[in-house]
Amino acid sequence: MNNTKRPNRCGVTKSKISLLATPCRSFRYLWLSISLFLLTSCDQTEGLMAISESKNSKDINPDLLDKVYKGVGGREALLGLQGFYIESSRDRYLMGQGPEPGVGLFRGVTSTVEVSYDLSQTNLRLDFVHANHYRIERNVTELIKSDSAYLMGWDDFYQEKPPGVKKPMKSDRRAVSLKTEKLLNPHIILKDIIADPSLILKTSVNSMLFGARLTEDEVFPVSFSRDRASGKRVIVSNQRWLDNWLSTKFFEEAIFDYEVDSDWLERWQTSTEINIDTYEQLVIKDDIYPISLVVDPISGHITKLYTVEYDVVLGDVPIEVSYFDWKKFGDIYFPTLVRMSVAGVPALEVTRSTVQVNKMFDSATFAPPEGVTYEHDEELAFRGARVSQIVQSLAHAGSPEKALGRPQIEAKKIAPGIFLLDATPSDVIYVMVVEQTNGVVVVEPGFFDLKGEAIIDWISQNIPGKPITHVVATHAHMDHGGGVRPYVAAGAKLVVHERAKDFYEKVVSRPVSKILPDALDRNPREGSVVAVDSTQAFEIKDEVRPVVIYPVENGHTTDMVMVMVEKEKVLYSGDLYVGALARYAPAARRIPPKKQPKSTIELYDAVQLYQLDVETLVGSHNGNLVKYEEFDQFMGN
Repeated sequence: MNNTKRPNRCGVTKSKISLLATPCRSFRYLWLSISLFLLTSCDQTEGLMAISESKNSKDINPDLLDKVYKGVGGREALLGLQGFYIESSRDRYLMGQGPEPGVGLFRGVTSTVEVSYDLSQTNLRLDFVHANHYRIERNVTELIKSDSAYLMGWDDFYQEKPPGVKKPMKSDRRAVSLKTEKLLNPHIILKDIIADPSLILKTSVNSMLFGARLTEDEVFPVSFSRDRASGKRVIVSNQRWLDNWLSTKFFEEAIFDYEVDSDWLERWQTSTEINIDTYEQLVIKDDIYPISLVVDPISGHITKLYTVEYDVVLGDVPIEVSYFDWKKFGDIYFPTLVRMSVAGVPALEVTRSTVQVNKMFDSATFAPPEGVTYEHDEELAFRGARVSQIVQSLAHAGSPEKALGRPQIEAKKIAPGIFLLDATPSDVIYVMVVEQTNGVVVVEPGFFDLKGEAIIDWISQNIPGKPITHVVATHAHMDHGGGVRPYVAAGAKLVVHERAKDFYEKVVSRPVSKILPDALDRNPREGSVVAVDSTQAFEIKDEVRPVVIYPVENGHTTDMVMVMVEKEKVLYSGDLYVGALARYAPAARRIPPKKQPKSTIELYDAVQLYQLDVETLVGSHNGNLVKYEEFDQFMGN
């Protein structure tokens, strides 16, 4: 393991990696002129229109629109564009799932996809074959038929019976898919301009971008795959991260194979950088945030697209889409390589192998599944369009449809004063609520803010008169800790491993979102982040039901803790959990002793280290409980 130039084992060749980023600022925000204006504007669209009329506005070249039309084949060709069929591969990256809090980019999924789009009827069919970070393949079809939407195939990595699922698509997911295809195919935006020229604004892209941008030290290491049994990763690292971690026990436990490529991010950013002063710009009104198209003055091809949306951890983030290698298919030009950056770092790379313009689709292409009824929810659609890229990254990686609207909360009693809460629709994070004498402790906030708001309401109704004093995040992966902010807004102290303290202090103190304000934006207060020492337990004292948080060394993250309610002998183990025992106990029992997943062994060792008296195990991703004696038998005792 001493060869720093070895090829990785995740199916990504060195040449593929080498393709892969504008220097960034670490969680710092670029608040330019338009963002300052919007701080005082109650209506975003009115604010943008006011700026378009200001003395600083830059009138567009009257010939620019014709030039842009010619860049995609001409205005008449655009009018005649009724649809297209595209075959491509897609690589999706995701922040917030690395080995350290707030550090590490992750290639969550690689996909092949057939895109069938009838623009005249807003009929869109996306036939995906996804391979997640465990290299498990799933087939799923996203179907949008005019105002309805459906999912078919294996959409949910946690499904017990993957094949043959047919269900309505949630309205937020529908909005996500439509927005993503618009960003990848700016022809759709241009057709909207033909239909309504008033969509064009007069301003400059330089005055429009703002939001969180990440640094190189936050991006590395980049994980390309993970071994399911051991949890170990295949990574690309810069030399600085490798120097810090190579000789540590954590590196030995967490990294399966690696390659040092300190220029990986810089190459991606350099490939997408342009000298904005040498290009012309077309800015288009949008319900969420204006979309800026940067146009090559010679060819008329759209080189780049800019806009802003929301991320559950970072808040407002710039979206940048770069278009390469435009080629003519029929009468229309399409880019054959597209790279999308979120917060200044890779989010999506699309490589197109086939494009057919105005393909005739048969009636079966957009036929909805029988017996499935779609009901549109405009509030969900509103939210989905504002968080499109993080939702699509998670959904395509095989997580269930992330609940973005306000969910329904279901609860079951584990023991006196201890409840396990689930959300419908679920984000597959189970929340433990512990009632104490004068307050309530919440364990594992989960993925998003509206779930937290719903849980806070559940607590006020079912444990009235007691405030939420503490919320504990077992580790900083976004699906576990992305939803901490509403609890902080409610006055709770946030308890995390000491290695995650700095990260969470940034999360709870980030600037107010203009795209999708959450509870902490609406009710600002200084958050209190309590650090659990890496060498000893931390107790939330109580005469009736004390809660103890234990730090755990492991190969999944550097900041893992588990939570013990000692009098009731209940242990919430976070991601240190053998999920098979909760989901498929008969199958789990057939796993030979000493062949258990690495996280299971780490959990067992941690229980022995702290000499805990456990009767009931609770895991973050499983609603079923496991008796410790059964777990002990599973471990070969």
